[in-house]
Amino acid sequence: MRIEVFVSIPPCSGGVKLLKLVDEMKAKYGESLDIEIHRGRDETFEQYGISSAPALVTEDIVRIMGFCPSAETFENALREMGAAAEIGGAP
Repeated sequence: MRIEVFVSIPPCSGGVKLLKLVDEMKAKYGESLDIEIHRGRDETFEQYGISSAPALVTEDIVRIMGFCPSAETFENALREMGAAAEIGGAP
């Protein structure tokens, strides 16, 4: 499952929290998550039309923008993508 994380340089408090949350998710779900972290504005940031960081994009859909989601919200976004079986949740 492809996830892109966008944070500012230097990361704001929300960005710092999101980076920690991403590390927790990597530890929990391992290789089933393909996570790419974008630091600062780049063409991908513009491509998705992200107006504020932090932001979370899953499978090319902007799911979260402007704040750090809770772990529960992050996992719900994964489930909405049909990833429940991949990450060990109920279908």
